[in-house]
Amino acid sequence: MRGCRDPRCRGCKRGRWNYCRRKQIFGFHRDGGLATRTIIEVDRCLPLLPGITPLQGALIEPLSVVAQGLLRKCGIQPGMDVVVSGCGIMGLMAAELARAAGARVAVTGVERDRDVRLKLAADRGFLPITVSQEAPLHAQLAKGLDALDGTRFGDDFDDGLCDVLIECSGAPPSLGTAGLAVQPEGTICVIATYPCEVSFGATAFTRSGQSMQGVMGSSREDFDNAQILLQRGTFPVEAYTQVYPFESALDAMADSICARTPKAVMAINP
Repeated sequence: MRGCRDPRCRGCKRGRWNYCRRKQIFGFHRDGGLATRTIIEVDRCLPLLPGITPLQGALIEPLSVVAQGLLRKCGIQPGMDVVVSGCGIMGLMAAELARAAGARVAVTGVERDRDVRLKLAADRGFLPITVSQEAPLHAQLAKGLDALDGTRFGDDFDDGLCDVLIECSGAPPSLGTAGLAVQPEGTICVIATYPCEVSFGATAFTRSGQSMQGVMGSSREDFDNAQILLQRGTFPVEAYTQVYPFESALDAMADSICARTPKAVMAINP
């Protein structure tokens, strides 16, 4: 990703080219995303810190996006109840970082996630919640969900509402109803993009005093933070990755699409 570098650009002059309105993404706006070699500015090159393995290095980019949201935009405090909506790799990263900040964490997924991704979330100590059109998150919280410690997850007085909801699913209904699962003056952090416009109850959102923060891409600061988190073991890469030989790239993609793996990583050089 590169910004316009114009000194008048608010994003670029703060070193946050990910919020430049004229940014270009390699492999999206311009060619080069899968090139064997390419020429880029030196400040876009990030040397791996001592101790960072190639496997960890492969996950720095998604972790940097999640780190931006969790460290700068969620305001998570010890003792909070946090729901992560979506159990893809970014949702699972968000769950680990939220727990490291002292929160009790639940992770949602759909039926097809139950056997692999939600099971992994449960094995890692998070409360798994299978959601559907018939059983949306807010309805299950209101009915009552037991956390792993046996107490009720969410606000016991106020319909099980959570303090923070981190939306990582990219499913329009999940974002559209997110405010129904969050306490008044709670936070919704959106680390996803959507295939269509999303409608939600704006009046209820305003009257609840909730805040919504979006996250897009990463700056150098976010990449540096991601490497530090990896160095310190905050996100255990080995628990969440499945490595495929390069010749099995189509299998890796199929397993990812069908939610048979939390994160497929391809080994380019054996």
